[in-house]
Amino acid sequence: MVVRLLAHRIETVEFKGFYDFKTRLQELAQARLKATPTYHVVQELGPDHDKRFVVAVSLGTDEWARAVGKSKKEAEQMAAAEAHFRLEGSDLGIRPKR
Repeated sequence: MVVRLLAHRIETVEFKGFYDFKTRLQELAQARLKATPTYHVVQELGPDHDKRFVVAVSLGTDEWARAVGKSKKEAEQMAAAEAHFRLEGSDLGIRPKR
């Protein structure tokens, strides 16, 4: 009965919070640096039927990461993940304990 009633809802649930590094980077960058990430396609590789996109993510004037993906969205997510881990591991924007 549960499957019959809720199967459609279960199938349409997205696990964005866990995989959405663009959101996670934006939240962390806002909290620590008061900056919003920007994404730029810096290069397109390969033929049209097998295109790859190189995307850079910047915070302020500094480029934090680059990534390659089969789509712009995939490359942005991968660049955001790398930048997120770099920012999370840095001490930028963290106030010293008193």
